[in-house]
Amino acid sequence: MKRRYTRKLWVDPRYQVVQMAAVVLANILVALLIAGLLSWFYLLVWDGSVAVNHNQRIPIYVAVAALAVTLVTVYCSLRRSRAIAGMMKKLHTVLSEAGEGLLPANKLAFRRDDYFPHLAEPLNLCLERLRHQDLRWEEVRHLLVEIDAGSVDLDQVRQRLHALCNDPPTPPEQGPPSP
Repeated sequence: MKRRYTRKLWVDPRYQVVQMAAVVLANILVALLIAGLLSWFYLLVWDGSVAVNHNQRIPIYVAVAALAVTLVTVYCSLRRSRAIAGMMKKLHTVLSEAGEGLLPANKLAFRRDDYFPHLAEPLNLCLERLRHQDLRWEEVRHLLVEIDAGSVDLDQVRQRLHALCNDPPTPPEQGPPSP
């Protein structure tokens, strides 16, 4: 029976709550500014109870404040998305190169402000294992060259192959006793 996949709403609450709080705060500020502008508009234009010349600049002040809140929100969103996008770009580059056989010389490290820095450790373990396997395959290729050249005997090849596979060597099977 195939197990049904269910989506989780909260994948990483630490990140999601901070992101959501920033958006909600910016929306509340813009809503308050618009409410102030509408109140001013009502009192000045529809009701006519506040008809003083110095109130003519209030829409400009509110528009500038709303623009400032919007620009700050955009800036914060760019910084936050950079912390994710930069890390994902680095992961994509490292994994693409690893898929082509080019493993990084140094351990993978993320910037201080990047999200999900805990991903570096398992990825470094995986890359280290791939390096180790590359070394094993290089040793196997070297062994094949020696076998093709006829410069090693079968017991040496068996021992080296078991060493590469991390298996204890087994004694060679004995044929039937000769009469």
